[in-house]
Amino acid sequence: MKWGHFASLRWQHGDRQLPEVLVSGEGLKRSPAEILVTLLHEAAHGLADVRGIQDTSRQGRWHNKKFGKNPCSAKSVDKPRPNERKIVPWTLDQVRAVRAAIPARYQPMVDLGSACGMRQGEILGLAVDDIDFADGWITVRQQVKRVRSRLVFGLPKNNKERRIPLSDAIADILAQHIIDVPPRSVTLPWEDPDNDKRVTVTLLFTTTRKNAINRSHFNPDFWHPAVKQAGLDRSRDNGMHALRHFYASALLDAGETIKAVAAYLGHADPGFTLRTYTHLMPASEERTRAAIDALFGKPKKAPTPSTRPGRTWRRRFRRSRAT
Repeated sequence: MKWGHFASLRWQHGDRQLPEVLVSGEGLKRSPAEILVTLLHEAAHGLADVRGIQDTSRQGRWHNKKFGKNPCSAKSVDKPRPNERKIVPWTLDQVRAVRAAIPARYQPMVDLGSACGMRQGEILGLAVDDIDFADGWITVRQQVKRVRSRLVFGLPKNNKERRIPLSDAIADILAQHIIDVPPRSVTLPWEDPDNDKRVTVTLLFTTTRKNAINRSHFNPDFWHPAVKQAGLDRSRDNGMHALRHFYASALLDAGETIKAVAAYLGHADPGFTLRTYTHLMPASEERTRAAIDALFGKPKKAPTPSTRPGRTWRRRFRRSRAT
């Protein structure tokens, strides 16, 4: 109790009771190794609580006895299966409502998320030079992210640049935005705040003070109020990432391939894209029938109940094949 503790029903959040794993102030004064030992010890209590295993004795004869070794390696422990949540993408009206509720200087950010599938950090790190208006492409080269509460430039997720098709409609919006809100050059460390390497990028989106946008300020100041004004609940599902889900659903509904959608979204594995969005893919039954009809040719006259083979004929056919 002096260094830390685990309490299974410590907090109340709505109708849910939540546990607590705590390291005390005295515990934090010790070495990092000792703090880690305390965290692992209390986490073992948490694992036992989830599994319904008693791992303490009121008489003090044993404590965490069943977890003297790595609990995850025990044969009696089954890996928990994550709850599979099916993504429900926003409608076009919801996207438009959120966009209308955000200040004009930030409205094109909504367009880049919903019409280009860019992540929030990638939008915040988008440079004017990354936009090819002539050929209609956006190259995602860097993002703005927070490291130890400080902003830095860094590579996009999965450390890989990518190109995204830019439609004429979004190109016109971005071109007008450049006229209305001139881009500003911003210098930040690369990947690590303590890194001596500094990178200067002419950002498309900046604050009114001409600085890079911090998502920790943008979300509560602009995004959350816009979501609320649009009639949506403030939740993880309605974060700016919801725009990427809308983009993916729009491409799949239009018949785009999983491989292309994965490339445009920046997913390292197209299989992840398929597992995430397979339920959004349009039904293929009619396309399958049309493809087979195109290959073999449609019958000149559609079969009717009187001309379609009956059950008796089908049974005779199966018996003749069996003999």
